[in-house]
Amino acid sequence: RVAVEAILCEVPVLAIGEAESVGIVTKDRLNTALKSNFGDISLNHTALFRWTDVIPEIDKGFNMNKDELSLLREKVIEEFSIENIVHKIEDVYQQQIVKKKKYEMPVIMYHRVIKDESEKGVHGTYVTVKQFDEQMKYLKNKGYETITFEDLLNNKYKQRFDKDKKWIMLTFDDGYKDNYENAFPILKKYQFKGIIYILDGVKYNKWDVDDKNNPEKEFPLMNVEELLEMQKYGIEFGGHTSTHPKLAELSLENVKKEIILSKNNIENLVGKELLSFAYPYGSLNEDVKKIAQESGYQFAVATDSGSITFSDDLFEIRRVGIFPTNNLFNFKRKVSGRYNFIKVKREEKSYGKK
Repeated sequence: RVAVEAILCEVPVLAIGEAESVGIVTKDRLNTALKSNFGDISLNHTALFRWTDVIPEIDKGFNMNKDELSLLREKVIEEFSIENIVHKIEDVYQQQIVKKKKYEMPVIMYHRVIKDESEKGVHGTYVTVKQFDEQMKYLKNKGYETITFEDLLNNKYKQRFDKDKKWIMLTFDDGYKDNYENAFPILKKYQFKGIIYILDGVKYNKWDVDDKNNPEKEFPLMNVEELLEMQKYGIEFGGHTSTHPKLAELSLENVKKEIILSKNNIENLVGKELLSFAYPYGSLNEDVKKIAQESGYQFAVATDSGSITFSDDLFEIRRVGIFPTNNLFNFKRKVSGRYNFIKVKREEKSYGKK
């Protein structure tokens, strides 16, 4: 408490405890200081400091300028704000609920919805109309309610554990024309809605067609009139970059162009703010996630990465993919809310984790 109050008074603080030496507390060292209770606790069995380091650290403290101390003060105010503390406590509760129930709201990922196998391409990222209708019928009969990210604003995603809620999210990547021609009529048939992630820089699946190692057939994407008709019904749109690159492999400057420029262009196109973003190929890292957040998105979805708990990281929401090889039995497992528990265990086993 003394250390925290000293920082709030913009006084330099030297943190040396029984377990380790943090040194002069700076903005970059604050998390380490808080984690170790300013040096008093540590998981290590041996002390991690040398007394000879003290004098140089004291010198650093005397040389800290007003701006450094002011920034550190702001960071501590943010860290100990009631909103932040409540948020962290709620996160722990949500994690424990998911762990106890072995259940989390399913977020499903589709791509194309085709009439029959004659329309399929090289890649298996599709389901047939027959499969999709059968799947939506199952969801309807079982009392699922489809929601979009607009329904989750203002922390409403916390309501997903309510007894009267049986929520599911249906997402579609890329914005293929068959989403309008084939999926849309079925969604309307069952009074369902979903989120479609669209691009602004191409009119067909150019990223796949131009793949030299595994070129795909050319499939058109939806036009503006089709997008607006779907939006009027209740379909939500999200961003998916301009050209569908692997963002983690780009420079940060190009990542910003792909995310921010496409967001602005798509919002102008549909006349509505985009709430969520989908990383092409699920390619992301912490810098990419940060740019997505700074661009104004409030959520972002991944593919096979992210926590089992939806609320752990709203910018890396794990999804469950649906493919043509999934029969109705597989689909039931994937939408049960328990599938990711099995999948993550399988992934950990394959990577040699326990």
